[in-house]
Amino acid sequence: MSDKPKVVVIGAGIGGLTSAALMAQSGKMDISVYERMSFAGGRFTQHDHDGYQIPTGAVT
Repeated sequence: MSDKPKVVVIGAGIGGLTSAALMAQSGKMDISVYERMSFAGGRFTQHDHDGYQIPTGAVT
């Protein structure tokens, strides 16, 4: 069993992924990321519509 603290990050948006990456780089914690959607990226993603890729951001 690891002596490292376990950290759970809720949300795989830019904030959650950045936080998880920075904590993981320290090597001092076991990190788990949970996301309710089937993909990472949060509100920063794209939609396909009639052959066009439409990027969406956090404020669209």
